[in-house]
Amino acid sequence: METQDVRIVGIWGMGGIGKTTIARAVYNKICTKFEGFSFMANVREELKRRTVFDLQRRFFSRILDQKIWETSPFIKDRLRRKKVLIVFDDVDSSMVLQELLLEQRDAFGPGSRILVTSRDQQVLNQEVDATYEVKALNHMDALQLFKTKAFKKTCPTIDHIHLLGRMVTYTKGNPLALVVLGSALCDKSKEDWYSASNGLGQIQNVEILNVLRVSFDGLNTEQRSIFLHIACFFKGINRLHFTRILENKCPSVHYYISVLIDKSLVLASDNILGMHDLLQEMAYSIVHEESEDPGERSRLFDPEDVYKVLKENKGTKRVKGICLDMSKSRKMRLKTDSFAGMNCLEFLIFYNPSYFEVEKNKVHLPHSGLEYLSNELRYFHWDGYPSKSLPQGFSAENLVQFEFSESKVEKLWSGKQNLLNLKGINLSSSRCLTELPDLSKANNLENCPDTYADIGYLDLSGTSVEKVPLSIKLRQISLTGCKNITKFPVISENIRVLLLDRTAIEEVPSSIELLTNLVSLHMFDCKRLSKLPSSICKLKFLENFYLSGCSRLETFPEIKRPMKSLRTLYLGRTAIKKLPSSIRHQKSLIFLELDGASIKELPELPTFIVFDQNAIMEDMQLKIQSGNIGDMFQILSPGSEIPHWFIKSKLGEDKAINIKWQCHARSNNCEHDDIIFKTELNTLTKKLHLSSTRNQKRNLSIGTPQRWSCVRLKSIASSSADEIDHENGDSKSCKTSPATSFFSHRKGYLLLLCFLTFAYLFLSWTSHFCFAPQFIPPPPT
Repeated sequence: METQDVRIVGIWGMGGIGKTTIARAVYNKICTKFEGFSFMANVREELKRRTVFDLQRRFFSRILDQKIWETSPFIKDRLRRKKVLIVFDDVDSSMVLQELLLEQRDAFGPGSRILVTSRDQQVLNQEVDATYEVKALNHMDALQLFKTKAFKKTCPTIDHIHLLGRMVTYTKGNPLALVVLGSALCDKSKEDWYSASNGLGQIQNVEILNVLRVSFDGLNTEQRSIFLHIACFFKGINRLHFTRILENKCPSVHYYISVLIDKSLVLASDNILGMHDLLQEMAYSIVHEESEDPGERSRLFDPEDVYKVLKENKGTKRVKGICLDMSKSRKMRLKTDSFAGMNCLEFLIFYNPSYFEVEKNKVHLPHSGLEYLSNELRYFHWDGYPSKSLPQGFSAENLVQFEFSESKVEKLWSGKQNLLNLKGINLSSSRCLTELPDLSKANNLENCPDTYADIGYLDLSGTSVEKVPLSIKLRQISLTGCKNITKFPVISENIRVLLLDRTAIEEVPSSIELLTNLVSLHMFDCKRLSKLPSSICKLKFLENFYLSGCSRLETFPEIKRPMKSLRTLYLGRTAIKKLPSSIRHQKSLIFLELDGASIKELPELPTFIVFDQNAIMEDMQLKIQSGNIGDMFQILSPGSEIPHWFIKSKLGEDKAINIKWQCHARSNNCEHDDIIFKTELNTLTKKLHLSSTRNQKRNLSIGTPQRWSCVRLKSIASSSADEIDHENGDSKSCKTSPATSFFSHRKGYLLLLCFLTFAYLFLSWTSHFCFAPQFIPPPPT
C-alpha cells in the first residue's frame, strides 16, 4: 500500500471458493484511501450483454464522478492523475483484462491498486504482479460457516451434531456449497437431514453439484420452475420486471423469489436477479436430464440445441422457452412452420449482445414469414426480427412484453387484439415501421405502478411513424430520432416520461399544460424548435426539462408561477441570450446547464446554487495541462469584479494552451448536483489577455446580492498588450483593470521588463533635461 507504483493483484481459485467475497471485503476496507474507486462485478457475465467499451465507460464514470461517453485523451489524462482502486471480478480472458486496463498499467495514477479475480490462473499470469490463491476452508472454519446457516435461530441437537461432520466433509470446504446446503437444511427435521445425507455421494474436488442439488430438491414445483426460468433465461433481469412478466400466471412469484433468495439459490443485488455460476450449471444439468432429445426438454439455451430443434422442426409441446445468443449461433434459415409443434412456448428470446456485431441477425425467415407462433407467448424478444409482420393468426392475449428493436417489421398485426396483459413495447430503430396497431385495449400500459420504471412504455425511437394515436394511454413513450414527427404529439394526460429528442418539432403548444403528470420532458437536439409556451410553468410535477442543442430556441418564457418540482434544466447549445428573472424563484432547481449557450449575463439564481471555486481551478488546471484544442473559454461568476481567487491562481505551464473547460457550482443540499458553464479556449500564441466586462445597469442598488461579471481568456494574435476583449454590444464601456491585465509566459515578462527599463531610462533623461541647472559655458578668454 505504501509504494507509489501501480500494482495489479490477482485472486485465483475454483468456483464458489470465495474470490468475490474476499475482493469485496478488501475493497470495502481500503476504498476510502483512494481518490476514485469502482467494483466491476461479474465481468464475464456482463460481456455477454455489453462490450468492453461499455464496461470502461461505466467504471470511468464512477471513478471520475461524471458521465463518460468516450475515452478521449482528456479523460485518459485525468485518469493518469488519480490514485484509484478498481476490482475486476470474474475475468476469463487476458485480452479482456488488457482492454479494460487500456493496455497499459500507467493509465492510472501513482499508488493505484487493481484487483482481478479469475478461475483461470493463466489469465492472471500475464498481467498481475502477484497472485493470491484462495484455498478451501479447513474443517473447523467450514463447520462454523455451515452452522451459522443451518442453525440461525436454534441450537444443534445431538442428532444434528452426529451429521454435521458428514455434511461438512461432503462440501470439501467450498463456501458456496456450505452456504447453500446449510440454508436448505435450516429448520428441517432430523429425517430431512438423514435423507439429505444419504443423497450425497462422493464428490470430486471440482464437482459440488450434488450438494447444491439438495437445496433444489427441497423446492415445490412452481419454485423449481421459477429457479430454472431465472437460470436459463432471466439472469441479470430486474426483479420487479421479472415479477410483472409472471404474476398473471403465478400470483405468488414475488414470495417464491424471496424463498429462493433465503435458500441462497438466487441473489438480488441492487434488485437485479443473479446466481452463482455453479448454480446455473446445476440448472443446466437438471434441464439436460429431462431428455436426450433437445426437442423434448422444457428449455433450450445451448446454440447447437436451438439450431438442431428449429432447423429440423423437432420442437414439441414440452418446450416452454427458447433463448438464443445470436452472436454464438450458426446461420439458419427457418421454415414457415419451424415453431408449429411448440404449442406451450412462453418465452422466445433471440438476442444479440454485441452492438458492434457485423452480422447481427443470423436467423432468417422465408419471404412470407412465419405461419404459426404459440398463443401462450408471454415474453417475446427478437432483435432484428426479419419479417414484415407477425403470423396472421397470432394472438397476443398473454403477451406481457414485446421487444423488437432494429426489426424489419412494417405493421405488427391488423385489427384489434385483446392486450390486457401487455405492459411494454419496444420497437426502437425499426425503420420500416410506419403504422402502429390498435392498442386501445392495452390498459396495463397505463396502469403500471411507479415502481416498475421499465414497464408501461412504448419505445418507437428511430422509426418512421408520423403520429401516435390518442387512444394509446402510456406512462412513458420514446419518439427519439423520429424525423417524421413534426408536431408535438397529442397523448394521454397520464404520461410521465416523454422523449422527443432529435425530432422535427417546431413548437411546443400551450396545451402542454394538460399533461399534468409529466415528470421528464426530453427535447435534446430538436433543431427546428423555436418556441416554448408560458403555460409550461403549469406542469407542477415536472422535474427534468432537457432542451440542449435546440439551436433555434432564442427565448425561455417567464415562469409566472414557481415550478415547485423542477430540479434540472438543460439549456446548453441553445440561442437563448437571457434567462428570465423569475428563475430565482425556482427553489427546487439544483442543476442548470448552459454548455455553449449564448447567454451573456445571468440573473439572480436560486439560493441553493453556490460556486465551488476549488472545483473551478482544479478542472481548469487539469484541462490546461491536457492541451485540448478549442476557441475560447469563459467564466461567469457572482459580482461585477473579477474574483480575487481567480487573479491569484496559476493557470498552467509555459506552453501554448488549449482547453475545454467546465466550471462547477455545487448545491448546498446535494453533494452531486452541479451548475455547469462550459466554453472553450484557444491560445494561438503564448500570450493570454484577461479582461472584465462590468455590469452596465447602474440603477441596481449597492446591496443587490448577486450581479454578474464575465471573465474571459482569449488568444491574442498580435503583440500588442493593450487589446481588450469586449462583450457584444458592450465594447465601449469595457476597461482593462491593471490587476487583470497580465502576461502568463516568460516572453511576456521579458517584454514587460524591457518596457519598464526603457521607461525608467526615458523618465530619467527627461527629468534631467527639464530640471537640472542650465549649463553655461565659460566665456572665451
